[in-house]
Amino acid sequence: MKKLLLSFTILFLTNFNLVAQDYRLSIQGIARDAEGASMINKELTLDCSIYYLNDENAEIVIKQVPKDVNTDAFGVFDVSIISGHVTNSD
Repeated sequence: MKKLLLSFTILFLTNFNLVAQDYRLSIQGIARDAEGASMINKELTLDCSIYYLNDENAEIVIKQVPKDVNTDAFGVFDVSIISGHVTNSD
């Protein structure tokens, strides 16, 4: 009986986790200036584009958004371009 209860509990938690998941597309990088030096503790605006190439190799933009980022003491930044919530795993 304990194994059956444990199996149902694991099945329920796994199914619940698959249905309610957050997603995001994140980018991390190091900002550098024209000379290649890290841009330390700077406020920057990134123009982020997501696109694909069609049959003629033309860029088809799916999403384009500017993002404000701050670099750290090493010039590293992290930004999420797309975020959301998945409500159904199908």
